[in-house]
Amino acid sequence: MEQKNYYAREISIFVCGYLAGSVGLLVFLILKKIGYESVAWSFSGAVGGAGAILLAGSLILRDLKRIDASYAGEAQNEASAIQRAEQAEAEAADLNQRLINAETAYKALQQESRFSYDAWASAQAESSHASVELAATKTELDSLRQHSPSPHATDQAGVSPGGLTFPYATKELDAMRAAVAKYWEGYTAEKRQPTQVEIQMELCKLLGLELANGEAPRKVKALASAIKPVDLPDV
Repeated sequence: MEQKNYYAREISIFVCGYLAGSVGLLVFLILKKIGYESVAWSFSGAVGGAGAILLAGSLILRDLKRIDASYAGEAQNEASAIQRAEQAEAEAADLNQRLINAETAYKALQQESRFSYDAWASAQAESSHASVELAATKTELDSLRQHSPSPHATDQAGVSPGGLTFPYATKELDAMRAAVAKYWEGYTAEKRQPTQVEIQMELCKLLGLELANGEAPRKVKALASAIKPVDLPDV
């Protein structure tokens, strides 16, 4: 549309110039014919000068328009460059924020992994300690069974009221003997079977041990299980 307007304007200027030149030429010829030759040449020079001035002005205006268009293009390019720079800066800031978020998530995951490993190591150590303690208790009980004297040697070894022989009168053995006398001596199937918790509580009381979170120590549980008749279920 702008190019069409440009050509229409240029054609209009050309037609106006052509008409002005034709009228000037006609006036020049008329003045020369009636004897005003000097006036005719003066008029012709004035018209020619005016035409030259108009032509020069038109060329100057074209140059100015071209310069303005060039400045406008440069300004538009500069604005576009500024816009692209701002967009690139925004993208860089967004990428930097993503990197920060990723680093934060990685640190949180690393810390959680460290906590999980510490918990696993603690549980592993506790399990190993419990296994060693249970093995020691089992070894002690096996040793007691192997070294138990015959029922005829009751004069040289301590005998519980229930008939169990204990060759070594330790504190644990005394507590076990007392628990056997209280819970298992004279026990029959018609009676209520004492629970392991009751026996563990009694052993803790006899040994002067405290409960940990409402539960007896592992060693006490092992002792209570050792004195329970093997043909009875755990209750």
